[in-house]
Amino acid sequence: MKIAVIDIGSNSIKMIIANTDKGMTIEKELKDYVILNEKVNNMLTEDKMHEAITTLIKFTHECEDVNKIIAVATEAIRSSANQQDFVDKVKQLVGLDIRVLKGQEEAYYDYFATINSMKIADHDLIIDVGGGSTELILVKDGNIEHSVSLPFGVVTLTDMFNLHDELTNIQENELKNFIDVSFDKLDWIKNINCPNLIGIGGSITNIGNIHLAKNKNGLQLSPTNSISSKEFKEIYNKLKHKTNDERLKEKGLSKEEVNFVVCAAQIVTILIDRLKIKNIIFSKNGVREGLVYKEIESY
Repeated sequence: MKIAVIDIGSNSIKMIIANTDKGMTIEKELKDYVILNEKVNNMLTEDKMHEAITTLIKFTHECEDVNKIIAVATEAIRSSANQQDFVDKVKQLVGLDIRVLKGQEEAYYDYFATINSMKIADHDLIIDVGGGSTELILVKDGNIEHSVSLPFGVVTLTDMFNLHDELTNIQENELKNFIDVSFDKLDWIKNINCPNLIGIGGSITNIGNIHLAKNKNGLQLSPTNSISSKEFKEIYNKLKHKTNDERLKEKGLSKEEVNFVVCAAQIVTILIDRLKIKNIIFSKNGVREGLVYKEIESY
């Protein structure tokens, strides 16, 4: 059976086509950068909706031999005042039924993808830094002990603190204070000690790509790749005071993520310091893969 999963995010629309005849094999991956988080009065603009619909039409043309298409949307859509208008337009023009995930559902599918694709230690913390939201999932005995979806991501924070180029000390402190206040509201995160942080999302995994390009001749990132917290922070400290043009000279960093990678890295760095995290493990699996694994479970 072939399943296509389309994930309509805050700064990109992604699709995988998975063959589930023997476990899960990803046969195709597509990604278009459509920044739906650029709203007016908390409403998706007609231009952005048209851009998203154009991408969705293109993606569905790749699904001729697919048995099932699952389309989901996350923070950019769920927080929009005209959410239903967008859902209706997609149904009418593309023929897709979009399921708008709640924050806790998004966190769950991140978790489900992770436990089905890699070994998880007790009290490992999963983080998915997206464009418009950030999910944190604490795992104990293979189950979710705590999870939360925070209503900010690299796109919203980059715009909020004008992090579009070289990071100043003032900007770094302002962002840190904002993140610290948000984490302080989570009682469960205050007293935990996490050996590993499992990072999901392009802005985080780009740090892994930079590390691989420097140390392993550009091998492809896989769920087993990890670096020490010290190495992660060294990359963050190297990138934060560079301009975007200077950052792009770093092998492994994609031009689409150059504007957001430092913001994501600072969120991770704050968690490293707060929770005494020793290792960062990079995972390419997230919501899309979690939805496929859930389909397999239902067979």
